[in-house]
Amino acid sequence: MSWKIIAERLGESLPKGRLHPAVVAWIEGRPARERIAVALSGGADSVALLLLLWAHFPERRGRLLAVHFDHRLRGRASAEDARFCAGLCRGLGVELASGRWDDAPTAPSEGEARAARIQFFTTTLRRRRVAALAT
Repeated sequence: MSWKIIAERLGESLPKGRLHPAVVAWIEGRPARERIAVALSGGADSVALLLLLWAHFPERRGRLLAVHFDHRLRGRASAEDARFCAGLCRGLGVELASGRWDDAPTAPSEGEARAARIQFFTTTLRRRRVAALAT
């Protein structure tokens, strides 16, 4: 499976002109050196977002960063999501920053899981000097 071909086909199916004009204007108005990160869960929405950014903004491909946080709450499925995200990013040539919840409580709440994910994203984006996180 070629993720680059899939991204190009998705970009053809959903042309740049169909994206929200304010989002396109914001991205195109940013300095080329700025990084844009994508919160990548491995689900359909975040995968489509990464593919569309890759397809429609080729000049920014080298500055894209995918961030994936493995909550480790679904056993093997969580590990498979992490592997899928790594393969997707490798296929597109997009850098991936991944983290995992090593100190999760025995029965975490949704709020605790969200807080752990946000903490990882915040720390990662700050360290890598990312301008924006696309979700």
